[in-house]
Amino acid sequence: MMITVKKLNKMSSRVDVIFNDNCVNNPDETNPDVILLRSFDMTDYPVGDKLKAVCRLGAGVNNIPHKEYAKRGIVVFNTPGANAHAVAELTIAGMFLAARHSSGCSRCLPTTTSKPPSKKAKAHFRALKFPAKHWDL
Repeated sequence: MMITVKKLNKMSSRVDVIFNDNCVNNPDETNPDVILLRSFDMTDYPVGDKLKAVCRLGAGVNNIPHKEYAKRGIVVFNTPGANAHAVAELTIAGMFLAARHSSGCSRCLPTTTSKPPSKKAKAHFRALKFPAKHWDL
């Protein structure tokens, strides 16, 4: 039995590991067995009678009419927490950028047409100092 999958959004090639001899991605399929999506709004999207599952690659199912699909026997699920590591990395990077006043420093940097910033201007963007004895990580 061949399972046809349709991706409604552009997504990482790492998703393609699910495809094998029995499961194939067909972007032109009008009546797939499975639909994979990220942010595509399926509210008015026509689905065929072969559809068995819709998978949202992300948290929530607000862009999928899941109640209507449940009545039709179509399974709808999501993958919450899949991007948790990326969110943590961005949060920590943002904390470092804020602690180092990076956005203010970049605005203070000289351009090719301006003169270097004064010592007073640079002093305003001093980095925060953290004594080593206060680091409890």
